[in-house]
Amino acid sequence: MTSGRATTSVTKPAGPHGGADNLVRIVDAQSIEDVAFLPGHAGAVFALAFSPDGKTLASGGRDGQLRLWNTTAWQEMAVMAHHQVDLDPGVQAVEFNASGSLLYSAGARGRVIVWEAAIEAAAGR
Repeated sequence: MTSGRATTSVTKPAGPHGGADNLVRIVDAQSIEDVAFLPGHAGAVFALAFSPDGKTLASGGRDGQLRLWNTTAWQEMAVMAHHQVDLDPGVQAVEFNASGSLLYSAGARGRVIVWEAAIEAAAGR
């Protein structure tokens, strides 16, 4: 690196991206074209996770909300808001368990919430 600028080479782009524009952006991994923009968060999007079956995308952000999205139509299925912004500044991480029956969300101050019934109801299981 002689120019003083860092460069990054991406050979396989990721599907979902979240950012400071309050949107979840879905990108086709082969064409690198935008597929969908998912609005709803009232702050930056910090965390994304697909369910093991690929039918649900979870997003979490600065607004303290955890949102579930149907990946077929890219429509919102549910909103859960238990990471209070003043106490636990937003959702910092989300992850499904291996079977997809549980979803974990974590806040910046170490608070972890385990979701079960809400996921099943939102996913129509």
